[in-house]
Amino acid sequence: MASRVPSRCRPRSATSLKDPGAQEYAANQTREEARHVTAFAAYIKSRWGTPTPCGATLQNMLTEIVNAPEVYKKIVGMQMLVEGLAMGAFATLYQKSQDPLLVKLCQLVMTDEAFHHKFGKIWADRTIPKLSAEEHNIVEDWAAQCFQTLLFNLVNAEQMQTVYTSVGIDWQDARAAIMEAYTDDDRREGHDAIDQHLPRAHQDAAQCRHHHRPHPCLLCDVCEHG
Repeated sequence: MASRVPSRCRPRSATSLKDPGAQEYAANQTREEARHVTAFAAYIKSRWGTPTPCGATLQNMLTEIVNAPEVYKKIVGMQMLVEGLAMGAFATLYQKSQDPLLVKLCQLVMTDEAFHHKFGKIWADRTIPKLSAEEHNIVEDWAAQCFQTLLFNLVNAEQMQTVYTSVGIDWQDARAAIMEAYTDDDRREGHDAIDQHLPRAHQDAAQCRHHHRPHPCLLCDVCEHG
C-alpha cells in the first residue's frame, strides 16, 4: 500500500514539510494549540473541575494522524477535518453560550483555527489538482472514511461514558433516551449546522458521492441531499 501513496504526499525525510515557510507555520500552530488547551483547561477547571479525557473516537483519529508517515494524512486529517470540526464546535458555543467569558474564548480560538484550516486549504489547492486519478482517489477515500467515522461516532452517548458514569447514569440508558427524544427535525437541524460550519472539502469528500465513487451520501435519509 505504501507504494500507492501519492509521491507528492509522502515525506522525503523525517521533516514532513520541506518549505521553510510551512515549517515556521507548523511550529507556530503548535504554540497556538498549546495555548488553546491551556485556556480551555483553565476555563473548565474554574467552572466544573477536572476536564474529561478525550473521547475514544477522536483520540484514535488524532493518534493515527500523528503516527502516519504520509503528509496528506497529517494535513487533510488535522488542518481540514479536525480543524473544521473544531470550528463547527466553537461556532456553536459562540452562538449558544450565555457565558461572556466562553463566548470571548471561542471568538479568540476561532481566529487561530481559521488560519490553521486555511493552511490546509492552500496545500490542497496546490497539491490535489496535480495528483493522478489513482492518487486522488487514495487521498479522497481516506478523507471520506475519516469524515464518516467522526460524524457518526464523535458525539454519541458511548463517547460520553466518563461523563454519564460520573453522575450515575448508564451510557446505554442515556443513548436509548436520546434516540427516543431526538426527532428527524432535530437531525436535520444538526446536519444544517454541519453544512454551515464544516469545510467544503468535507462535503465533497464524504457526503455527496452520488456517482461512481464508493462513498454515497450517508445522510440522505435525514437530509435534503437525496
